[in-house]
Amino acid sequence: MAWTQKKTMYAAIFVVGVALVFWWSRLNRATEGFEDPSRYQFIMYGVEWCPHCVEAKPEFESIGKTISTSGGEVRCEVVNPEKKPAKVLGKVDGFPTFHLYADGKLVKEYKGSRTKDGYLSFLQQNAV
Repeated sequence: MAWTQKKTMYAAIFVVGVALVFWWSRLNRATEGFEDPSRYQFIMYGVEWCPHCVEAKPEFESIGKTISTSGGEVRCEVVNPEKKPAKVLGKVDGFPTFHLYADGKLVKEYKGSRTKDGYLSFLQQNAV
């Protein structure tokens, strides 16, 4: 095989490798933290500079990372859209925003009281 053919082949392999690494990293970031996308996900979108988010975050985290409802497991997470925009699954107009998703699709936005009991009641009624 001539040197120019080898050079072309190596360049092609390199380009394909770079493309695969880029594709894999995008896929990994978009699904990071959601190992099972068929489960429910209850997400609080919040930022550190928002006083309402700072106040709501401890109560939200008090419900735990995973809870059981009649509809199955619900994975709960706080997402900062400024730090992890790839994890934003829906439209976020303000902070904090609370969304319940099923199979990656918005089920309902939570607008109730920012208390543990309020969150749990919402999930028991809507994650069915």
